[in-house]
Amino acid sequence: MKTLKKYLNSRKVNIDFLLGKPKRSYTPDTFHKLRVELKKLKAFLDLVNSCSKDFKRSNTYKPFRKVFRQAGKVRELQIQEAMLKKNFPNNSLRGYKEILRDSRLEEKRLFFSMIDSKLINRLRAKFDEIDPFLTKIKSKKAARYLDREIGGIKNNLNQIPLQKEKLHELRKGLKMLNYKRASLSLKGYSNQFSKKDALPELLGNWHDLQIMLEHLTNGLVSGIINPDEVNQLEKLKTKISSDSELIFSQIQKAVPDSEFFEATT
Repeated sequence: MKTLKKYLNSRKVNIDFLLGKPKRSYTPDTFHKLRVELKKLKAFLDLVNSCSKDFKRSNTYKPFRKVFRQAGKVRELQIQEAMLKKNFPNNSLRGYKEILRDSRLEEKRLFFSMIDSKLINRLRAKFDEIDPFLTKIKSKKAARYLDREIGGIKNNLNQIPLQKEKLHELRKGLKMLNYKRASLSLKGYSNQFSKKDALPELLGNWHDLQIMLEHLTNGLVSGIINPDEVNQLEKLKTKISSDSELIFSQIQKAVPDSEFFEATT
């Protein structure tokens, strides 16, 4: 399928460009864009794996996964710093902010230490390995795969009440499905949520709060936080928990109205 080759080449060009940027030009948005590109590639490989029995998805994605995970560690800390800055501007919580900054700088150092010419050449070679399998993929088989994916997500969305422990998987599933739709551009399969559909954004906001809660909890029990700041962080944790509950209730209300159902019937 020509569409698949074009989509794969776009991922190759974009990932190569992002990994080739100088360290000093990396911003939080750069890490975000890199993670999105790698998610798109993973979704693409899932589709290829389903439609080509000889394709080895795990071996192909393995070096990309290492980059994705390390970039994710940096990104999570960046999100935490942004949330802290919003809730505690100026010089408040200086100790905890310094802990986050030092952790982020270390994770960035580890990230850039792995992005060398050897790894980049290995990633480029992996793209060349994928290409031969694309000509074997037929649109009908790909459509059946999408139908199965859609059916699984619909089943999760139809479970009442919606379970919190399944929200992260639901969020990932919706994102991956949209990327797969975009890679195929099959008639009758919408590949995007519109801006008026609240569900994707709500799931993303809820997930960010869960990450923040996890890090706050780990920090508070670690004993490394300045005792003078523990009180403030406990209050922040309570606020985030409350915000999380509010967003969860909004997610429950948004599910029945989501365009996901309209776009996949």
